[in-house]
Amino acid sequence: MSTMIVRSNVDSEIVHPPEMRSLGTSAVDTASSEVIDTDASCDFYATVGSIPADESQWSNRQSIFRTWRADPRFAAYWPMLDRLLTLDFAGTRVWAVAAEAICGLDSEAYDFEAWHDLRELSRLPLSDRAP
Repeated sequence: MSTMIVRSNVDSEIVHPPEMRSLGTSAVDTASSEVIDTDASCDFYATVGSIPADESQWSNRQSIFRTWRADPRFAAYWPMLDRLLTLDFAGTRVWAVAAEAICGLDSEAYDFEAWHDLRELSRLPLSDRAP
């Protein structure tokens, strides 16, 4: 079971308990519990994480998304499913190109900490930097 934080506005004209009067109409954080099906979660992330290679795989994936959109076990993912159902095959190809570019990086030749070194260097006065 996971705890989710829900933000809601107090829009009522009803008199609130004394501890809520100071809040007025500002947002109030309330905690609610929602059971998230772990099998549904695993299925969702496994399917979303794969990028279809051709239009038949894309159409199969879209039909799975439409099925999940009607399944209450996937209610927590409905906003993301709505977004994924609006993408066409060409839209998914952008992600495939990005994934191929990332896979093409040579992790031994690429310095993932270079940004940190440059940031530290930029904090030094110009006179202290190496030529």
